[in-house]
Amino acid sequence: ILSMSKSTKKRKQSRIRQLKKKSPSSKSELINETDEKDNNNGVQQCLVCYEYKNSIHHLPCCNNYVCDLCLFSYFKINMDNEKLFCISCDHILSKKEIIIYLKNNLDLIKKYKQRIGCPKCYSWQIKLEKKYLFFESNHSICQSCSYEWCKQCRSAWHQNMSCYEYQQGDILIKNWAKQKDKHNGNQYNAHPCPKCGIYIQRTSGCQHIQCSQCRCSFCYNCGKRRRTIIFLGNHDNTLSPLG
Repeated sequence: ILSMSKSTKKRKQSRIRQLKKKSPSSKSELINETDEKDNNNGVQQCLVCYEYKNSIHHLPCCNNYVCDLCLFSYFKINMDNEKLFCISCDHILSKKEIIIYLKNNLDLIKKYKQRIGCPKCYSWQIKLEKKYLFFESNHSICQSCSYEWCKQCRSAWHQNMSCYEYQQGDILIKNWAKQKDKHNGNQYNAHPCPKCGIYIQRTSGCQHIQCSQCRCSFCYNCGKRRRTIIFLGNHDNTLSPLG
């Protein structure tokens, strides 16, 4: 059932009366003419509530129209989700698109800008305002995976170290890891775990490494994860597509 404003309802009734007096060809022309006038006046039917409104957003990803109220309700319900999709298709909305859609609702824009994403599992959390904190801290613990990280530089939590000091040390580790040890088979000094990113140094044994932090198995020679699929072999088989 369509819900219409009084002006829209009168316009539709007038159109119906005119259609009864017209021939079939004239009827289609009149419908097209009236629809063009509606488009020119900015009046479109909302995909969700089916009402004809002036304050409506065009969704270019799926060529649909949604009114402010329906769009605001959708964002309010889904604001805590990891990703925000278009209300009518699977398009992932960018930050710029979301700000444009929420431009008439300052409260929702404020809530959206308070969201911070975990750099490990990418789940969203709400950032507390300063007035609710006894002291300001960049230390954050993810509510989903318990990963501790710094909100300022988005690195792993570095207690008693500034972001600059930690990043300088991180750069030194990365540069050292990329160098090859001539006394140990000309292998790299260390490899980052492909899952959690922690650097691991191999001292002896085979190339099969298992991370002690996340239990991920990977090949120390190439740094890629080791996978085994039935009938396709594994990473150690040179004839396998996984090798």
